[in-house]
Amino acid sequence: MFAKQTTSRIAAKLTLCLGVLAGSSIGLADLPKVLDLVPSDTPIVISVRNVGEFKDHIEGMMRKMMLPTEAFAGLGEMEAAITLVGVNRNGSLAMLVYPPKVEPHDEGGLEEGVEHDPVILLPVNDYAAFVTAGGGDPKADTTMVTFEDFSASVRRAGDGFVAMCEDADDFALYTPTTAQKAGHEKTLGTVGMRIADTSDAFVYANMATLRPMLEAGLAEGRQSIKELAAAPGMSEMPGGGDMGEMMDSLMDVGETIVRDAQAAVFGLKLTDGAGVMDLGVQFTSGTESAGSFNSTGNSSSLLGMLPNEPFVAAYSMDMRDANLKRAMTKYLEFSQKMQGGMSGFTMGFGPEIIALADGQAAILGTIDLSAGLFSKMSQIVTSKNPQGLRTAYTNIVNAMDGTTQQGMTFHTTFSPEAKEIAGRKVDVWTMAMDVDPESEMAMAMQMVGPMLFGPEGQMKGYAATIKDGLAFTMSPNTPLLTATIEAAEGGPGLGLNADVARVAEMLPAGRTMEMYLGTREITQSIHDAMMAFMGEAPFEVPEKLAPIGFGATTNDGGLHLRIVMPSDVLAFMSEMTQKYEGPAMEDEMNAEPAEPAGAPRF
Repeated sequence: MFAKQTTSRIAAKLTLCLGVLAGSSIGLADLPKVLDLVPSDTPIVISVRNVGEFKDHIEGMMRKMMLPTEAFAGLGEMEAAITLVGVNRNGSLAMLVYPPKVEPHDEGGLEEGVEHDPVILLPVNDYAAFVTAGGGDPKADTTMVTFEDFSASVRRAGDGFVAMCEDADDFALYTPTTAQKAGHEKTLGTVGMRIADTSDAFVYANMATLRPMLEAGLAEGRQSIKELAAAPGMSEMPGGGDMGEMMDSLMDVGETIVRDAQAAVFGLKLTDGAGVMDLGVQFTSGTESAGSFNSTGNSSSLLGMLPNEPFVAAYSMDMRDANLKRAMTKYLEFSQKMQGGMSGFTMGFGPEIIALADGQAAILGTIDLSAGLFSKMSQIVTSKNPQGLRTAYTNIVNAMDGTTQQGMTFHTTFSPEAKEIAGRKVDVWTMAMDVDPESEMAMAMQMVGPMLFGPEGQMKGYAATIKDGLAFTMSPNTPLLTATIEAAEGGPGLGLNADVARVAEMLPAGRTMEMYLGTREITQSIHDAMMAFMGEAPFEVPEKLAPIGFGATTNDGGLHLRIVMPSDVLAFMSEMTQKYEGPAMEDEMNAEPAEPAGAPRF
């Protein structure tokens, strides 16, 4: 039977397939044909552009990842399903998901209504042949088909498609229709269409349809948070006294998104070089949120101002937009409340810095725990007013001196123009702390201090005025500051890194922010740590591994985040997973062989 567990298998396989897709910046120009038959007010739509190519792309990536033979069993079932009599292997597919309605419970709170199984629109070349092969009646409005262990109710869905559902009663939710693409395009908006057009498969939620359910859930969540904030002992926790206010602010953000969003989109695609995942939100034109996401950034130019050196992580952010500045300031205030009022000490970050900054970028170089995790970290902050930025930074450091937060008393110094580096006078700053032995937070910080900042456990570094802002280091690392100054003022920068450039090409244009994780350096650090503490490491570090890339745009009235996973990284991760799971996999491989798959299971 096409039972509940079978529906779960559909979702699981689609999730597995979607989870290894990737994308490029080249648009595919149009929505899948099947969406013309999907009502534009459907709550959630999952669509695959070409089911045959989708399966082939997944198989190609799995082979690159050198997965064991048993991992391909699901692909065999997929291939059997899309080669059934009458099925169009190269057609598009859609799954229409109808969440249960949420209604007030008699005893308070909310309860979900009746659950519904999804309706699947499967591409067919010959509807009659497909139904007949499954033992159904092609002349009936609705009929039952059975292929071995799979049974479903089916009906015509329009030219070239069949609608399938476990329970014929759930067909009441789906009305066969045509000419729906324009409605989907309008709901997806510019951001959603950008994702859909570059994806082999995507999921999108129609927020207008889902809004009543989401608003009810948020209202219940707000009430639960109020009850939690009022619970005994909560006010004694760090930030606990402000818990209700903080959570209210967080719920306000959620309610604003639900109110203003028209579509939430999740897209994926496979290429030979990478796997890419897209996530986006399109806000309704004219709303507060749409107005807040209406600027095109240039974070890539900021990244090029960092030194071209091996890195664990590197990021850049274009901060020129006034809306982004407000959002960052609000986040900073919220973060400080969550830390019990602790302002923190983050280079180039604080309300005064945010107000003056045009952008910021930072790089965390190769890890040397003997010198401290941050011994090779530098940052630049650009501004039209470098001197004002320096003054604000000086005030932040000096204001921390003598303050006590969460059991830690800070002692800071700021020595202007105390050292000469790269032909200019630079500032030297330090920050030490005394800890209260009665404070768990303070004692924990004392323990990790040497790992973060070196044997003394004390933060110190340099600050230098550059042509368009300031350059900082989190350690007294003269070569690092010199390289940072040179790159920031037109010298060789991180943009010249070929691997970074290759990944950056796959990120969306006009980025406001981007980040790269240096997978090779991270892997090398893990390898070195295992050698130091265990005397051996069960793997060799590849000579080359491309970085994982993240890029976000904040234009066209929406937010778009793309994650790029290079294929060599996926292959290495797969190799490591198999190596660590080797004994378990060996036992599984030595087990009795499974029965042949037989007919497809959807």
